[in-house]
Amino acid sequence: MIYSLVESAKENSMIPRRYLNYLLEELPKMEVDNYNELERLMPWHQDVQKLCSAMKADT
Repeated sequence: MIYSLVESAKENSMIPRRYLNYLLEELPKMEVDNYNELERLMPWHQDVQKLCSAMKADT
């Protein structure tokens, strides 16, 4: 499963470590049965792209 997340991040021009960190921060905040919230965590979602993009400068 981790491999799949890493490869999905790469395919969406994101830094895998940044995306995994984001998921680990956001998943515990989610309601178990809220699929709309899950959609916003997908690597192709615009907000995730902005936060985890390989083009974003490291801070």
